[in-house]
Amino acid sequence: MNSSTESNAPLLNEDQAEAFSEFINIALGRAAVPLAELVEEFVTMQVPQLSFVETSRILPELTKIIGVDQRVVIVRQGFQASLRGEAIFVLGTPSTATIREMLDLEDDEDLAEGVLEIANIVLGASVGELAKLLGGYVTYSPPHIVVNDGLVTDLTRNSGAELSESIFVRTGLGVEAHSLETYLLLLLPEGTLGWLRNALDEVLEAA
Repeated sequence: MNSSTESNAPLLNEDQAEAFSEFINIALGRAAVPLAELVEEFVTMQVPQLSFVETSRILPELTKIIGVDQRVVIVRQGFQASLRGEAIFVLGTPSTATIREMLDLEDDEDLAEGVLEIANIVLGASVGELAKLLGGYVTYSPPHIVVNDGLVTDLTRNSGAELSESIFVRTGLGVEAHSLETYLLLLLPEGTLGWLRNALDEVLEAA
């Protein structure tokens, strides 16, 4: 699985962006194992597509892809230590129906727990494994659903003003006859971007 990178803003230089793309590819690939254990079926990950953008541009990017009227579920999770910021997992409502079927969930409360569990696996892989690959570590705040069957525009709710830059990852999960379109946003303050750039440079120099 090779990742696709679109650099929309100079958050990372070309070499840094390419290295980051490969690392997020590896990190998301490792999420397939715990996801397979959860659904008890073989899981594949689609090639992730990355954009590096200012946080203020995330909403137009997401609206363009998902649509302004598409209902979504949004999960947020904070992380600290070497990497600091906020991860956001966005799932279209049609994909929540797929989760309900895959996990044989009957009521909405169970569905919410299922979505949180899948989001926790994907977010943990993307952030935790990324930090490890770059020689760092992270701790997490508990994930929570902030929008349930809402609109993409609700993504701006409770967003931190200090989280000035974003990495937008578009990917999908394949589970035999099922597929899920998922979106992952990593919102980072400038200080964390400095650590990220330095860590990527160290990896590139060691290569």
